Amino acid sequence: MVVAPLQLKMDAPPPTASVTVSAPGAARLRLWCSAGELSRAVALGDDKYGATYTPPPGGKPSYVVVATWDEESGEAATVTLALAARSEIPVETDPGAQVLVMVHGRRSTARANAAGHARVLAWVWPGETVATVTATDAAGNATTHDVALETARADALFVVAPVQVVAGEPVRVYAFSAGAVVPRLAISTGALSGVRERPGVGSALLATASEVTVVAVAGEERALERVRVGRATVAAERSIALASIEDADPAASKAPTSETGVATGALPPLSAWELGAAVGGRYGGSLAGIVAVVEARRRLGCFAVGLNLDGRWATGAIGAEAVTLGGIGLDAVGEARLPVAPRVALYLAASLGGHYARVSRTPPSGKAKAGNDGGPTLGGAAGLVWRVGPGLVDVALGFAWSPLVGSGRVNADGAGLTVGYRAARWRRRAGRTRRAHRRRRGRDR
Repeated sequence: MVVAPLQLKMDAPPPTASVTVSAPGAARLRLWCSAGELSRAVALGDDKYGATYTPPPGGKPSYVVVATWDEESGEAATVTLALAARSEIPVETDPGAQVLVMVHGRRSTARANAAGHARVLAWVWPGETVATVTATDAAGNATTHDVALETARADALFVVAPVQVVAGEPVRVYAFSAGAVVPRLAISTGALSGVRERPGVGSALLATASEVTVVAVAGEERALERVRVGRATVAAERSIALASIEDADPAASKAPTSETGVATGALPPLSAWELGAAVGGRYGGSLAGIVAVVEARRRLGCFAVGLNLDGRWATGAIGAEAVTLGGIGLDAVGEARLPVAPRVALYLAASLGGHYARVSRTPPSGKAKAGNDGGPTLGGAAGLVWRVGPGLVDVALGFAWSPLVGSGRVNADGAGLTVGYRAARWRRRAGRTRRAHRRRRGRDR
């Protein structure tokens, strides 16, 4: 595997590096990065594949491991990249002094304000801990001193394991180190088989009937990853299938269904939480209007539960009176999902809640009256969710009964069509922070 360049700055827009993998005879290749994103891989010919790596737009100076492996043989290769971050270095000196900061031979300058404060922005690479600061006052007098850089220790050890596995089905798990140390793998309960260890890479076979924690240790570094048990194997986060898998094995391109309720294949897994918004129209016979909804869902297998908070406006007539209303509603929602195609699932939903409305009624005499109204809400819907990017497009057709109890139980809702989007993938830093390591270590004891 070749990655170029090996040093990138976390900037906006972020720079990119090219990744080239050469794997003659490999049956099932995957490509992974410990942070940032990989583009979809393409076949270059002669058993070579290419992809583009994009680092995070910001963060602390860190190392990133890009790894590729053959799921059949377990052979793996790694390349370590260094990511620089723009760091702010505070300096206290004479008012108006010219400040020069040198970090490993790189220059950054600023001028102190009237209070003698200066904040210098400098690019800092992982492993750099000291900056040399020179302040020159208006008379030309210069003072030089070293300043310790307040940067977090860069993670250098990472565990790569499937997010979910089938009970008893063996899968490969890996540990990758940014250095030359040998990472050692273990699990919280039971034992691994087929263990292989060499500088920078450890691998083993995992077969489990219950949730386990995969642990990697290298020197003073420790990293953990939880593996759930479900109906299908879901690939490790930030890993992609190289083009050869889908091109050479049509059966492998049939994406397994994870507990998202949507076929995932080589896509990064989604979070179990969904949060988004939708808009739609409503017609209930006497009233017609629009609704804007904030949606939250928690997936439980092929089901989802959550809440809808909506704002609504409607107009129409009740008897001889012209009516307009504005209000809010809150419903508890349950959904049952059925995957029907890669990235697509159909669902049936039921909801129960209540609503409040401020109703303005104008009789034929022309004198408007306003009052409070509302009541319970009972609804049902059929729709589909389609995975697009880091979430799901949601389209639903349904009916809701929301009677205005003080207005003859006229329905403030009715039949309607809504369209929305729910985000369901959240960025997180690979390898976990050292504080997260300590929390998990405490739970595992």
